[in-house]
Amino acid sequence: MSESIAVFAKAAIPGRVKTRLTSVLSPEQAAGFHQACVEDVWRTAFELVGEGARLYTDEPFEPWMDLAGPDYVRYQKGQDLGARMLSCFEDLAQEGFRRMMIIGADSPQVPRQHYREGLDLLVSEKDAVLGLCSDGGFYAVGCRKPRRMMFRDVHWSTELAYSETRAAFELSGLVLKSGMYPHYDVDTPEELDRLRTEPSLGPRVRAWLRANLPSA
Repeated sequence: MSESIAVFAKAAIPGRVKTRLTSVLSPEQAAGFHQACVEDVWRTAFELVGEGARLYTDEPFEPWMDLAGPDYVRYQKGQDLGARMLSCFEDLAQEGFRRMMIIGADSPQVPRQHYREGLDLLVSEKDAVLGLCSDGGFYAVGCRKPRRMMFRDVHWSTELAYSETRAAFELSGLVLKSGMYPHYDVDTPEELDRLRTEPSLGPRVRAWLRANLPSA
């Protein structure tokens, strides 16, 4: 196995995920939407890299074990998102993977091909990729050889996350390859409404939209 995709997924607990959507959804609906996103994104990762897929959760959550199986579930380690992603990349490198990507579950509309194209950009040991989000963050990050300082001094969950990660890559000796399509996270009611028009949704998200937003 030479390629890995790690899906970062919080446990789908009502009141703790997709809280910015609770102006239009109940906490239970928001958690159900998050779970549907994770299920579809996991399926995409497994279709792309097979046994190289990993699901990194923030805490034990039985549905993730049922979804991915205990052999593929890992636990995030670190004080902030950067530390957790670096730890993940180091784990994957220890397993022997040569091309590694971390993706979230907040952008379920990203077509499988866009992740594939990102992995294919990772040719040399210095190469890295970032998938830009419209809010200034990113929906995917990939590399071949992690660097200790690759996420240093990044203000996570802000509009600076992408630009500061680019700067950290440069300082750590990574070369950011262009070519990944920009996308958006589904964190607001407006973005949820936009999601309903997307052609590349997976079956679980599409079913959730039909059940919970009947006009979808």
